[in-house]
Amino acid sequence: MKRNQLEQVITDKVIEQMETSGSDWTRPFNSIDGTPQNIISGKIYQGGNYLLAIMFADCHLLGTYKQWKSIGANVRRGEKGLPMFKYGTYEKDDPGAKDGKSQGQYFNSFCVFTANQVDNLPDWVADTVETKPDITTAVKNADDFVGNTQAIIKNGRPCYIPSEDVIQMPIRNAFKDTESSSATSHYYSTLFHELTHWTGNAQRLDRKGGKRFGDPAYAFEELVAELGAAFLCNRLGIDTSPREDHAKYLNAWLAALKNDRALILDAAKFAQKAVDHVLELQPQPLEEAA
Repeated sequence: MKRNQLEQVITDKVIEQMETSGSDWTRPFNSIDGTPQNIISGKIYQGGNYLLAIMFADCHLLGTYKQWKSIGANVRRGEKGLPMFKYGTYEKDDPGAKDGKSQGQYFNSFCVFTANQVDNLPDWVADTVETKPDITTAVKNADDFVGNTQAIIKNGRPCYIPSEDVIQMPIRNAFKDTESSSATSHYYSTLFHELTHWTGNAQRLDRKGGKRFGDPAYAFEELVAELGAAFLCNRLGIDTSPREDHAKYLNAWLAALKNDRALILDAAKFAQKAVDHVLELQPQPLEEAA
């Protein structure tokens, strides 16, 4: 079966699944174990900082660069910190106030790093960091395929950062089995999703994605990336047919586009171009499916 024909078959199957799968997509990688807390004070992060930690951190122990250094640990070169915020009130002189004083407000930002971003951890820290086993299986042809693109991939929450032209991926042992698929399939599907985003960079296909989370252009780009992941998973033998979680993820984003299902076909065209681009970066053509 020729390339475009295969992608059309996959698109048709995904659309069929979308009719029955719903939109209750489950994140296929683990969140942090334990309550996010500061490594020096032991205090639990509160409010928005707590939410940022449980959403984006890969470990519950966090500290600033200086805090890790103060206990003999070193944040690895190139690691990206997680931004957090500190705000409160202070007393200031105010001639117009009744007692000459009034309350001022301050707002500061700072970055923290997790224990997984740090070397030379003291034993008392290392003993509290749970190391999950890696239950994924390395698929050589898929790893080689991604390597041939020369995309830069770093550890972190899964995303593509256009300003740096960098893909971030959770470490492999963060991925888990779910009812719909294996940890291995989830790992490569996530990787191919971000690789599809990578093709949209101005120096490649110059695909115009959204600037804000949830806006229509952003939602459409998510459709493109998820279909690109489904296409690549099939071509590289990760999955023999589209998985239900692809359909659920697409349905979740389609809601932001007022459930206009015609947009799936448009997104498939862009996803096809993305797949064609990464296929052209391979030293040898992939064998066509039967």
